[in-house]
Amino acid sequence: MRIPVGVNWVIRAGEKRRSRLHDYDNRLLPPNAVVDVPRVLRQAIRRRRYGWRPILPWVPYPAIRRIQELIQPDWDVLEMGSGNSTLWFATRVKHIRSMESDPYWYSRVKAGLAGASAAIDYEFINVDQRPGSYWELKEDQVESYDFVMVDGLFREECIKSALRAARPGGYIYLDNIDSERAAFAVLKEAVMKRGGSIELLTGLPPAQPTVTTGALAHT
Repeated sequence: MRIPVGVNWVIRAGEKRRSRLHDYDNRLLPPNAVVDVPRVLRQAIRRRRYGWRPILPWVPYPAIRRIQELIQPDWDVLEMGSGNSTLWFATRVKHIRSMESDPYWYSRVKAGLAGASAAIDYEFINVDQRPGSYWELKEDQVESYDFVMVDGLFREECIKSALRAARPGGYIYLDNIDSERAAFAVLKEAVMKRGGSIELLTGLPPAQPTVTTGALAHT
């Protein structure tokens, strides 16, 4: 019997998840995120056919909405791992520092940053030659950022730096906690010790029809 295309999309999940509507820890797409399914499917088709991606962070839509509620135009943002999120932040905050390890993606994002309203420090890091530069902080970066996004390489090391980089009362977002479990464990333990809070945000990222989960920590 021929399986309908829509049903096939749901059940083709690979070996490590129950379906595309579950993350790797078997969290199901929550009811308030079902609204994103048609939009993500349209975006995924455009991405596959034309290589197009929306100018949005590549994190679950519930996380995008939550971050958009929080961010302020006078914020300083640190990104460990760049992308369309860099372009998105660059029109919404005062200052952003971001690093990238892929030379093609670095060139593409840098070109898109021309004319951005935010002050931007955007750096290419050759991780083969100096991997520590991807996560190490300078003295003036300690407790300097209102928001830190960790969505690139070396996430366990980056989370340790993010915890030092965030201002007291600031926010840290770690994406893909369902696959980056060691990094999430570090974040969770540190935030709980500080008396902070963590919000889990499960959903579909833009143009990516597979559920994942991120953690937003308030330090």
